Amino acid sequence: MRGRNERAGARRLACRPSGAVLAFGDKPCRFNMSGSCQMRALAVFLLFPSIAFAQTCGAWSAAVSEEEEGPVMLAAVCVGAGTTESNLFLKCGPEGQLNLRFLPAAALDFPPGDGGDFSSPLRLSVDGEAFDRPAHYEAMDGAMVSEVPLAGPLVDRLKAGKALTVAYPETAFKPLALPLTGSKAAIDKLAAACTGS
Repeated sequence: MRGRNERAGARRLACRPSGAVLAFGDKPCRFNMSGSCQMRALAVFLLFPSIAFAQTCGAWSAAVSEEEEGPVMLAAVCVGAGTTESNLFLKCGPEGQLNLRFLPAAALDFPPGDGGDFSSPLRLSVDGEAFDRPAHYEAMDGAMVSEVPLAGPLVDRLKAGKALTVAYPETAFKPLALPLTGSKAAIDKLAAACTGS
């Protein structure tokens, strides 16, 4: 399994013009079926190619991303840079739900232990108001995953609030502050795509 620094690099994979070379962190690597680029890096690239669309950290954005299942609308925000960059993604989930994916920074050494079957309540706090959701770790892309109701108080607060904190109270993970700048426009755009309106 690749180290956390390399996982952070995998988040920033980008196709070069030739389509045959991928940038892995600061180093290009040739993609071939023998796996010179680790499967994990490829999985992150396939699951989150939108990271290339990704915003300058510090403000939310929404855009269509080409993923394994086809074009997918994502709303996203990030904070930090390099091994300290953390990402939060929202996309359409099961009917009436949004799929929330949080990719902690590589430098945070998360999740604790081996992480394969890790689950923990996720606490999202918007301007001091806490919302707890069940969440589980998906090792393929290093994300903590949860579902949130599209038409519910958490999404309403995410759109109207000023500051978001992500925490896992049952772990040693220190709460992480994320901005909500641009969240209303990004989440409204995502919601319109999810509901077909």
